[in-house]
Amino acid sequence: MKARGRVLVAYSGGVDSALVARIARDALGGNALAVITDTETLPRRELEVARHTAEEIGIELRRAFLGAGGQEFHALPCLNEDPRWIEALAEIVRTAPAGANPAAGRPAP
Repeated sequence: MKARGRVLVAYSGGVDSALVARIARDALGGNALAVITDTETLPRRELEVARHTAEEIGIELRRAFLGAGGQEFHALPCLNEDPRWIEALAEIVRTAPAGANPAAGRPAP
């Protein structure tokens, strides 16, 4: 990430995208931006939880596409279901200290 200088994180507020957002923010500070697609199918409560999580992580979050006047939205298949990604995420969970929350950077309540 540092080699790129700036990154945009496709963000849902879930554990995997929150972890990537945290890593990006730690590596790049203000040069990391999280973007969530705000559509009519995204429940407002989920959007609020995602916004709150981004705030805890300390990364700027922008609602994109339809919220910015986009005309069409086409969902793509999940790109992080590759077994290598799942195994890497499992390794992070296995090696995290008890009670740690890697996405938020502090112990879980």
